[in-house]
Amino acid sequence: MSAHDKSTLFHKNLEWMRPHNPSLAERMKRWTGSPDVALSLSKTEKTVPVVRQISLHSRYDPEKEARQWFQNNTVDAASFIVFGLGFGYHLDVLLEHTTSSISVIEPSLDLFCHWASEVELSRYADRVHFIVGETAAKAVSLLQDTRQPVLSHPPSIRLHEAYFKAVEAGMEFDRLTAEHPLRVLVIPPIYGGSLPTARYCFDALEALGHRAYWADCDKMAQAFHAIKGFSANREHSEILSRKFLEFISEAVVARAAEVRPDLILALAQAPLDRETVKRLKALEVPIAFWFPEDFRTLTYWQEMASAYDYFFAFQRGEFPQRLKEAGNVGYYYLPQACHPAVHKKSGPAAGLEKFSAELSFMGAPYYNRTQSFVRLLDLPFKIWGEGWDPEGVYGASLQGNGKRVSTEEAVQIFNASRININLHSSTFHEGVNPNGDFVNPRTFEIAACEGFQLVDCREELPFLFDIENELPVYSSISELRELILHFQGNPEERRRYAAAARRRVLAEHTFEHRMRELLTHIFIDHLDRFKSTLADRETEWNDLVLNSAAGTSLESYLKPFKDCESFSLKTLKEAIEKGEGELSDPELLILMVDQVVE
Repeated sequence: MSAHDKSTLFHKNLEWMRPHNPSLAERMKRWTGSPDVALSLSKTEKTVPVVRQISLHSRYDPEKEARQWFQNNTVDAASFIVFGLGFGYHLDVLLEHTTSSISVIEPSLDLFCHWASEVELSRYADRVHFIVGETAAKAVSLLQDTRQPVLSHPPSIRLHEAYFKAVEAGMEFDRLTAEHPLRVLVIPPIYGGSLPTARYCFDALEALGHRAYWADCDKMAQAFHAIKGFSANREHSEILSRKFLEFISEAVVARAAEVRPDLILALAQAPLDRETVKRLKALEVPIAFWFPEDFRTLTYWQEMASAYDYFFAFQRGEFPQRLKEAGNVGYYYLPQACHPAVHKKSGPAAGLEKFSAELSFMGAPYYNRTQSFVRLLDLPFKIWGEGWDPEGVYGASLQGNGKRVSTEEAVQIFNASRININLHSSTFHEGVNPNGDFVNPRTFEIAACEGFQLVDCREELPFLFDIENELPVYSSISELRELILHFQGNPEERRRYAAAARRRVLAEHTFEHRMRELLTHIFIDHLDRFKSTLADRETEWNDLVLNSAAGTSLESYLKPFKDCESFSLKTLKEAIEKGEGELSDPELLILMVDQVVE
């Protein structure tokens, strides 16, 4: 095959991949080739890749070798996971001799792109799910079922041994927690933009079957703000605020000691200082931090970065290096998401009339927005959000007198607007930030509501959505106007985009997806420790409860409480109080003990 033919086929495959897997398609688009993969021809004129002197297939007859591999790995299953792609000869044999669906995990984008220059990928469309160039945690999170049989391609395992061991650990963790949920303590901020994210994380952890615990920092918000008004003296005010934060930190430490979590997850602006994190580390569990904020705007991360074991962020680019310079080596990319229980499509009788708009924006008046939206005032434009001047140029467009918009109202706006404008905030650009390197929550939330949106270009957006078929994007306010005028007259096209974007976020971008990936990434490193913790809990139960009641009716009574998330005398008493009928002997004994304790 000539170089021209390879290039033509590669770009055909790239376009085929875009609606199926935008992230992989975008990485294919940016691929520039690699000297690490050498291609040779076998004796039977088949292409054989060689990487680091490891031949990924037989240099004599790779197809015969693949048939032998299949005979040695015959498993009767509806679906398989295959570790390693090579040049797909073993994959072709699987497809020929089985009707199974297949998930292929291949860590090398270079190898995949070379292969995509020689084979037509659409032939694999119905049965093969390609997971390529992802982290081990992401690869595991993309699997539908980690209980599927695994078939390994030996040369690929030799080439990427550590990677596939990490994937195996992640799969084992996923299976283990299906029976033994984690205890996760979520530490939210007192107030602010990351507070809803913290709540969504909590809900997602519970939806995944884990035992989530909430540190009630948000209940302190009113007191925190009130303290700022106690004294007009700046020095005194700062001392009071610091003392109050120390009090909240102490409460968090107390909550952690009570919960005995397997993981502590703090969100951006959680009221923790370095000393508090150090004290929490005495629990000997991983402490993670998710920072879904712009690192250039909120800069306090610099003093806290090295305190955490894991630092999750929704920015890539220069941020990982900046974190490393600040002493943190636990960076991991984790984008924002939607929470389908909250961000959802409204029914026809949802009472959306007061939020109806031909063209709308919901958000704060950042500099680039106040400079840009003036060019839209000749259109039927409505603005919702706090901080806009009712007496200013946007007064006629401003809705609700510029009051704060609740989450519930935001969802109604997204649903009721024919066109939602999404312009990421900037404090110093006149319009679209040409170097925007994160995707805001609103992008996912509008999509989950099946609202139609026009969103400004962002570096990460093509990795998350098919921007040609799911999210129309603009790179200037002039282009935004053109798109508005086009889509005003094309309601069916709007509906098609909105429906496609909703399918994408529900399939790939919910908080359950994010939490599953976050947990997998952390516990790939801590799997053995978690298994040891489970064994200790089993021993503790047997020693303290079952052995003391062995051979009695109390043993039978206590067994159902074995997996209770917080077993205590109080737990037993509450269960008895909820029961009906006459008290059994074990129940009478427990109530007597409770009276003695009191």
